[in-house]
Amino acid sequence: MLIRERLFFFFIIVGLVPLLFASTIVISSQERAITRHIVQRLEAIASIQEERLNQIIDRYLEQTKLITSRTQLRRNVEGYVQTGDEDLLIASQRILIDAIRSVPDISEINLYSTAGEFLISTNSNKEGNPREFLENDLLIPRLEDLFKNDQNIVRVHMLGPLRINGETVGVLEVVISAAPIFAVTEDYTGLGETGEVLIVKRNKSGDALFLTPLRYDAGAALTRGVLSSQVNVPVTEAIRGIERIILDDNTRDYRGESVVAATRFIESTEWGIVVKIDQEEVFQSVTRLRKTVTIIAIETILVVVGISLLVSQVIARPLKDLTKFVGSIKKEGFKNKFFFKREDEIGILARAFNKMTDELGALYKDLENKVKQRTKELEKAKGELEDKVTDLERFNRLTVDREMKMVDLKKELKELKEKGKKSDS
Repeated sequence: MLIRERLFFFFIIVGLVPLLFASTIVISSQERAITRHIVQRLEAIASIQEERLNQIIDRYLEQTKLITSRTQLRRNVEGYVQTGDEDLLIASQRILIDAIRSVPDISEINLYSTAGEFLISTNSNKEGNPREFLENDLLIPRLEDLFKNDQNIVRVHMLGPLRINGETVGVLEVVISAAPIFAVTEDYTGLGETGEVLIVKRNKSGDALFLTPLRYDAGAALTRGVLSSQVNVPVTEAIRGIERIILDDNTRDYRGESVVAATRFIESTEWGIVVKIDQEEVFQSVTRLRKTVTIIAIETILVVVGISLLVSQVIARPLKDLTKFVGSIKKEGFKNKFFFKREDEIGILARAFNKMTDELGALYKDLENKVKQRTKELEKAKGELEDKVTDLERFNRLTVDREMKMVDLKKELKELKEKGKKSDS
């Protein structure tokens, strides 16, 4: 691996890894802090809105109770039940009209018998239909439901028994404005740009039905709902009485957006309350931090590339030139010099290399001289050795000739001896 590449990876590790490590810690810490904060906020808002709704319901019940507790009204209804006197109903109607005047939120009051027969109404145009009342439902006032009137305005439907001497003699149907309930869901304090308070109830099919307008759907009251099969939607948990904080990434609201939510349940009305905020808004600071870290990381990489290139020019370039210089020594000998004027380690290395080159050149020259002298000595010794070899060969030839002559002489002597013996005989 080249020095430039090593420098690049070194600076990447030194510059980028600590940044990513620190950023991961900061982002995780901020995400945990935001999660804790949003959980506390949603729990607080959910508790506050639940308390507000309970107070509103209690006020509705109290308003209904104030009307049903009117003694003259109860006596008139009891008298009508016993005598059938229509004047008593007319007198009761005047009392109910007076009650409406004293409580502006009440728009209409209808009177029914315990058998569900419509008797009178503060609305002269009202033509009441028979109703069915269960005996155990006629003991105390209760909130019946929310409904839309003929003008498509949402109202609260209250029922309150008229009791005298421990017996129920009639039932009042009190229609009250739903504005106080709407004020709860229209209060976005602490919920940012996307947060909402949702109030739902279970309809006859078991699905969640919105009781009030929504922030993103003004006409949702009593018309829009969520199927009970959609278990990842907080309102379906709220109507089942589940109270908890939901932080699951798969949690969706009625728009299909990922949300963080808190659920509550009001047992007296079986209403579910959901306080929720879009996850995108909740963690937007974390998202911005991630983007910032990404930008810084990219900038760091660019800076690292620039620094590595600069350092490679400062460090790697002289080394590269030194490598070329070494190659030139192989071809041209030790006459060349490496000229590099710097006072740092590279300059010291260059001077040391030049000194080493001089010393190697001197050694090489001395070695050449010694080789030449030794060659001459070897050539002289070779000549002397060749002369000796020549003399030895000459001596060998003479010796061989003498030996050959001696052999011949011995043969001749032998022949002479044999001839002498033959002549003697």
